[in-house]
Amino acid sequence: MSAKSLVACALLVAGTLWAFAPALEAGLVNWDDATLLLGNPHFRALGADNMAWCFATNHAGPYQPLTWLSYALDHALWPLGESLDAAQAYGFHRTNVLLHALNACAVFALARRLLGGHAVAFVAALVFALHPLRVESVAWVTERRDVLYTGLLLASVLAWLRWRETRGEAPRPRAPVLVAAIGACVAPVALLASTRGPAGEWLQFEFDPWGVLAASLALGACVVASLRAFPGSRGRWLALSVVLFVLSLLAKASGMTLAFALVGLDQLLGRRSWVDKLPYLAAGVMAGALAYMGQAAQPQAIASWSEHTPVERVLQACYGLVFYVRASLWPSKLVPIHEIPSEISLVEPRFALAAALVVLACCLTVALRKRFPRAVLAVALYALLVGPMLGLAQCGPQLVADRYSYVPAIPLALLGAAGLFRMLEPRNALFCGSLAGLGLGLLAREQCHVWRDSEALWSWTVSVAPRSAIAQTALAETHKERAFATQDASARRELFERASASYELALELETSPRTACNAAVVQLELAQLDAASADARRARALELARLALVASERANSSTSQPRLVAGLALYHMGRAGEAVTELQLHLDLEAESAVGWSHLGLALAELGRTRDAASAFARAVALRPDDIALRWQWARALERSGEADAAREAAREVLRRAPGHAGATDALQRLGSR
Repeated sequence: MSAKSLVACALLVAGTLWAFAPALEAGLVNWDDATLLLGNPHFRALGADNMAWCFATNHAGPYQPLTWLSYALDHALWPLGESLDAAQAYGFHRTNVLLHALNACAVFALARRLLGGHAVAFVAALVFALHPLRVESVAWVTERRDVLYTGLLLASVLAWLRWRETRGEAPRPRAPVLVAAIGACVAPVALLASTRGPAGEWLQFEFDPWGVLAASLALGACVVASLRAFPGSRGRWLALSVVLFVLSLLAKASGMTLAFALVGLDQLLGRRSWVDKLPYLAAGVMAGALAYMGQAAQPQAIASWSEHTPVERVLQACYGLVFYVRASLWPSKLVPIHEIPSEISLVEPRFALAAALVVLACCLTVALRKRFPRAVLAVALYALLVGPMLGLAQCGPQLVADRYSYVPAIPLALLGAAGLFRMLEPRNALFCGSLAGLGLGLLAREQCHVWRDSEALWSWTVSVAPRSAIAQTALAETHKERAFATQDASARRELFERASASYELALELETSPRTACNAAVVQLELAQLDAASADARRARALELARLALVASERANSSTSQPRLVAGLALYHMGRAGEAVTELQLHLDLEAESAVGWSHLGLALAELGRTRDAASAFARAVALRPDDIALRWQWARALERSGEADAAREAAREVLRRAPGHAGATDALQRLGSR
């Protein structure tokens, strides 16, 4: 590497660390981070069982075993606790930022190969690295997969370019070509035919060893045959490129269309072939199929063709193609969720305009393909790389997502830098490009503060998109979690009030059973904190529970939680008989619910059914043996039902676990005198 390249890479790393330094002070957020990492013991060690889990799971997202391994290494170096605290997340954020800095250097190396000059390559890499659209992928720990797979993908392309310089012209089709084609077909068929799942609590794939071995051998044969088709080639570069590509797919499958991108690069560089693309095509098909299987196993993740019609998907794709270009040129109001609307049609101006712009861009691309071949190729590569995220196979609630621009932005950055140096003198272009990079870096620093914690993230999001039901719900849950963790009654009440307001706004936008249940729980908590409005709060809680029940039945989903919340509300309203009915229905669906059994015990005690109450408390204690309050309720129920010996033993256990417990002490005195 030349001195100029070293200086450029050093500046890129320094600029990236400066722009994303605020991310190092951020914590985890309640936007997949908690589901992915907290309460998940499987990645928190480096044993054989943990490694096997990483390579089999589809938990909380796409198939990403290499990303799981990176989390495991992070945890080994910087142990992660069970909270969203920034101090515990520092190491995970540091890895994301360092990987992004390395990606900036890889983009520089790629631009140096394709654009020629150091200055133009530096500007392209600088704009890519410091753009605020990169913040979501870097500052969000869940999106480790973006920064990890991108580095491996870029390394794969660089190795392929190095191999391309050593290969000879491809001969006419002969035996190696046929073997390569057969291997490319056999590899995905063997793997997918032997794969089942994912299934179970942690969504585990089942890979038959023979299928993995057959697929690996077929892919290896495809690589070897591809090499044999080119006289004089140095095979280690192509083999290394394919290995790096497979590793990138194991971090995230979004680079599955690389084979087609390499075809485009071949056309630009003057020597065309398709044989060497077959290993990439085979690996991409396998990764894409596994990704689809994994997402289809997630509850309500994949939209059906009746829910999301072909016309709507095409319009969504057109909107996405325009959105990422617009956001690259004018990065304002960046938020973590752009919700997909209930209906997408040409009647809505944004979709009609996007479709018209895509048609116009296609016409211009065809008309200018000979005059500006590099620009046309950049546009085509952008479309290819963003294609898997355009909603043609819709997964999740997002219409578009800022993080989806991470890799597709690379050809746009190269195109912008090349255009700038074509219009201006090199020194002026370097100055303007560096100035633009500085401005983007300042915006990126500000955007990093948005990801500081859950409250900052969702407060910003609802200020930009107040009619986002997902954002309002997430903000409400943030306030609710903080309220439960707060001891001060005044602060606790204020946080619950904020949560209630956000939940009500979310329910106006979308009737979600979970949102309605959580809103009801907040109302019950407020009833305990505000005696003056307690009756109204409990009545609203029951109303919300009924709303959740109807919504659950309409969606054909479990009614367990709505029944539980309705039972709690009815009990606190003094309607113990109705509470027993709802709680029993809840327990029929969820027999391991300690909350359900404990409140059933309370309601039965209110009705004077003391023996039944004692049995219910016994079930609750078995589920939560360390809960002192439950044990005390059990002891009281046993005493009231006349089971003196059992009550005496339960009270002694309470005192053993909580010495000095006043109620248990008094109970033993009463029971001892009988």
